[in-house]
Amino acid sequence: MLYHMGQYHARLPDALALLTEDGIFTTVVKNAKPGKIQVRDVEELVLRRLRRADLTVEKDGPADMLVSVMGGAPVPLLLKVRHRFSEQHLEEFQQHNRSSVHPVVLVTQALSPQRREQFRRLNLSWIEYETGVVHMRAPGLAVDLPEDPSLVAGDSAPPAMPGLAGKAGVIVEAVVELAQQRELVTQQEVVGLAGSTPAWTSKVFNALLAAGVLDVVGAGPRKRWRPDLDGLLDLWLKGRGPDPQTAGLYVHARSAEALLVKLAALDAGELPYAVGGVVAADLYEPTLTTRPVPAVWIPAAAPPEDLAGSLGGEVVAAGANLITWQASGDPALRLARPLGSWRGPPAGEADAIMLVSPGRACVEAATAPGRGPDAGESLRRALLQRAREAHARAD
Repeated sequence: MLYHMGQYHARLPDALALLTEDGIFTTVVKNAKPGKIQVRDVEELVLRRLRRADLTVEKDGPADMLVSVMGGAPVPLLLKVRHRFSEQHLEEFQQHNRSSVHPVVLVTQALSPQRREQFRRLNLSWIEYETGVVHMRAPGLAVDLPEDPSLVAGDSAPPAMPGLAGKAGVIVEAVVELAQQRELVTQQEVVGLAGSTPAWTSKVFNALLAAGVLDVVGAGPRKRWRPDLDGLLDLWLKGRGPDPQTAGLYVHARSAEALLVKLAALDAGELPYAVGGVVAADLYEPTLTTRPVPAVWIPAAAPPEDLAGSLGGEVVAAGANLITWQASGDPALRLARPLGSWRGPPAGEADAIMLVSPGRACVEAATAPGRGPDAGESLRRALLQRAREAHARAD
């Protein structure tokens, strides 16, 4: 079976190892049990490419797979299913292959010509299950197979990622929140935090696993998930969905800061709200000298006039100094939190203001005009740094 590994150097007890001679593939997998982590669609696409060979795969001891062809010397290979590659990850794989007798073969969906050339320069081995391209290098092993036109990616594509604008996005948001606190999370924690169902959460987790932004650790009651926080934010950004419904408000306030203080004085229990977008990102991690007009999420069922009335303002067609955002299901409000929960003491006048979660603020600011992406990137760096520090304290 094809397995995900938690880290590039992780042990691989039952996996498909790959080898070839004269560019022809066949596979004989011995001792393979039903996978605790099943990526069957990916496996099927890989096997479709590799079933034409004469190769033997055996397990020697509790972890390593030894592969031999025609009775030749066995070659141990590990598989790593991955769909995103940071420069740090590539460096780690390269260093591992230089120093280990168990080279890693990367299994991915498809690579661009530029990325393939980069992998060749780094002497990395890979298999593209969507195109059929195979490039493997190990001591005594050199394989290059071109694209296979017979592969039809649509037949067995990995689990489709649900749109991340609604409840699936809240599940990703919950994973991002938990990943800032600890390295491993459970589905049960995410179900509770996101207010989702176990079945829907499992579906989203399977899609995240296939997308390469989650790795599984352990099995059964001890199963945990290791999120790729950076990758989750990228994936969420790509799938965040349509723009919200908007309305303009004018609220009398002496300054932009005074307007934020007015918002902080609202009773979020009476009218739930959360400042989002660039202003939220900049409140979490101050970066900008001038902030844009704040955008405020309110429930989809609440007319914008409700917020305007609470602030002593009105809905206007022009000259707005506050924008309301609304979306079906109110996903942005689920994990809203006061600014003070991020800053900590001492408390400021605006610390009670409700903001979307830091992860959501990163994603919303990243596509905003002007210097919005700068604010989003600054918060993203701070969020990743906080996560690293929290993980280090837990070790």
